[in-house]
Amino acid sequence: MHSFLKPKSESGDTLVEVLMAIVVASIVVAAAYTLTTRATRLNQTAFERTASANLMREQIEFVRGMQISAADSPAWQSIISNYTVSTSPNYTNCQPTVPSAAFFVDSALDYANPLAVRAYTPGNDLVPADVFEVWMEAYQPSGQNYIDIHARACWEGIGGEVEQRGSVVLRLAV
Repeated sequence: MHSFLKPKSESGDTLVEVLMAIVVASIVVAAAYTLTTRATRLNQTAFERTASANLMREQIEFVRGMQISAADSPAWQSIISNYTVSTSPNYTNCQPTVPSAAFFVDSALDYANPLAVRAYTPGNDLVPADVFEVWMEAYQPSGQNYIDIHARACWEGIGGEVEQRGSVVLRLAV
């Protein structure tokens, strides 16, 4: 018998078997890609929420320190007299409440420094404008001896597809 002739028991894979193997491998690769993309998106979202929460807490803690250590300072008095309103903040969009006197604090300055408290404008110099917007609003109900400081953050989610928001509230006696 000639060596180029093969017995029938050693025939190769059929075209259908090869195509099925390619389809199964494609499904596995597509599923792995989808899961990796979803995990990356969730990880980025968690990072953004953590970063915004840290920024808001930094602002809140600076105001708490300002009120505790230097309650008679021009900076704290500026919050009371220039930024406190009696209308409760309404957080329905990524803008300060109207009427409101939104502000932010520069924690690189001293608690007593009057320049530590600044009026908020979109794109403030606290963080790059294309990352997070962070501001605070002070609310004192009429006749009450406390002020609620509302720290707010707003940013575009991963891929710019969803607007994200965060909020932290601190109640301080006056």
